[in-house]
Amino acid sequence: MFSRFLVACLVLSTFTGCILFRSPPVDSVVYLNVSHAKTDKCFVNSGYADLGTLYLYDTKNEKLLELADIKFTGTKTGHTYEKQEARDIEGMKINIMGNLDKLIVADAKAKIENGVYIELTNAFKEKYRGTFSDLARTIREKIASGEDVRNSWFLEEASKNNSRYRHVIVYSTIKADKAKIEYANSVVIGGKIKLPAKGGGSIEAKLEESPFEKFKGKAVPVFVDYHIIRTTKGRNKNNEITYQFRVDTDFRDKTKRLLAALKKK
Repeated sequence: MFSRFLVACLVLSTFTGCILFRSPPVDSVVYLNVSHAKTDKCFVNSGYADLGTLYLYDTKNEKLLELADIKFTGTKTGHTYEKQEARDIEGMKINIMGNLDKLIVADAKAKIENGVYIELTNAFKEKYRGTFSDLARTIREKIASGEDVRNSWFLEEASKNNSRYRHVIVYSTIKADKAKIEYANSVVIGGKIKLPAKGGGSIEAKLEESPFEKFKGKAVPVFVDYHIIRTTKGRNKNNEITYQFRVDTDFRDKTKRLLAALKKK
């Protein structure tokens, strides 16, 4: 019974914040961080990226460095949804301080992953055709203008065999006019909840401030998805160096590794 009450208050009031539990009898605290979490739709856009945001990805140190915003010029594709739900939240991090039962926390985390969802209003999933053509065009233009992106964007290093470097680009977004987090069909944004504590007393669930508060207005990019890119080098008919790009289909554990890199940004 207690675990059901606990789950009811382990609610995600924000996409990028933490949830704080206090149990006065044992002075225990649980922090639940969902920054950059992965859902069945896309990744939570905790970094406020948009279509075309390009990163350098050091796969050895699992770090991302933002390089530029690539302008997409191809045909836009997408779907509009009056309502859309994002479920199966992965990548939540729990830190425990105090004497709160870890089994209770683990049980609550499992129920959150299965029961908490994000509902979007007036959502639009957007992406463009020719993403890699636009990336190659941008590089040609920058080289022609005298920018040394071959080195500053690590194109030479990334094109080597067995390179540790990849590039990552936001190729798809889900934008919405409104987003709310729900559990068991109840909106769980804001406020405080007091629950019976194990062994007596009560637990206060306090919803902490979050950077997600910056997401306000129409067509906000709430979710983003990424391509991990493999770079190769060649020459064109004029014997000029060119770069080609493809999705790295051999990249293993994409979600797990991207979550780790995104949380380091």
